[in-house]
Amino acid sequence: ASTKAGVREAALGMVEEEMRRYRPTKNYFGTPAAIESSSVLRPIYCGELKTPANWPPDDVQSWRDSVDNSRAQLEHQSVRIENLQTAACCSRIRCLALSQRHSGGMVAETERRLQATRKACKLAKRLHTFEDTWVHLVR
Repeated sequence: ASTKAGVREAALGMVEEEMRRYRPTKNYFGTPAAIESSSVLRPIYCGELKTPANWPPDDVQSWRDSVDNSRAQLEHQSVRIENLQTAACCSRIRCLALSQRHSGGMVAETERRLQATRKACKLAKRLHTFEDTWVHLVR
């Protein structure tokens, strides 16, 4: 038990040293500034309903596309806010656990595919052996 405690203390010390040495260069949780548009050079606000590029007022499809785009932007913003709230209320360890749980399915699927590939390779080798035996018997 004392060995585990010593290893744990050493690991925590290494983490603290890394955190002191490499400070974050940017405040990712601060309020984001408006994104500057390179073409117009004015702030762009997410969720802003822009007029369609081909602007005839009777072009209903262009307006529908514009509204759909704004809805997609708002939905994306709500997902980002939800992710930030989850990160703020949960500890780092909890976020890692959630991430591992979500990636666990991908790992299981990858392992299943790997087993299927190995089985196919084994069957291919066996088939090749049968072919060699058959060719040898036919001669």
